[in-house]
Amino acid sequence: MSWLSGLLSPRVANRRNRVVPSLCALLLLAGGMAARPAQAQITATYQNASVLNTGAVTLSNPYSAAVDGAGDVYIADSGHNQIVEVSASGAASVVPVGSPGGLTLVSPSAVAVDPAGDLYIADTGNSRIVEYSAGGVASVVSTGSLTAPAGSSCTTPLCNPYGIAVDSSGDLFISDTKNSRVVEISSSKQASVVPIGGPGGTPMGNSYG
Repeated sequence: MSWLSGLLSPRVANRRNRVVPSLCALLLLAGGMAARPAQAQITATYQNASVLNTGAVTLSNPYSAAVDGAGDVYIADSGHNQIVEVSASGAASVVPVGSPGGLTLVSPSAVAVDPAGDLYIADTGNSRIVEYSAGGVASVVSTGSLTAPAGSSCTTPLCNPYGIAVDSSGDLFISDTKNSRVVEISSSKQASVVPIGGPGGTPMGNSYG
């Protein structure tokens, strides 16, 4: 499994021959393999790779992508502070997270899609997770009574989250990067810290997914 596996749902990690463009692109290569983008430059070293055309919609420093059950691709276009959708038919558009509701993304770094078709976005620069429902409504995912851990330099429950994944039950897992932990938000919207480091475990460093 590649470094992207922490950012994508299991369906995405196993999807074959899906590629998002380079020089403004992220490659999802055959068999779930991927090359990590550096300065938005991608070198394809695997067979059966092709480029997914985004048409007139350009990308800048894309960090991750996810694919829903219908074959639509969602791209975290970090440099443009937006999410780009490329439909299964090949039509590219910007996901209208900002309207209605007025939500503005800042350096989104990861996306994931749950079994119901709801899109989750790691809104890294705003230290939050945004949900864009299958019905087209954007909202901020609640972290309930979760607080920053003792000793953290952050005051927010999530601090620059970089990775996100959804399991088959609809549970959401978040790389709470600068709080050095993984947060789970269950399908019933209950937030908790995944006890990776204890009891007796090794504390995590920055968790980039």
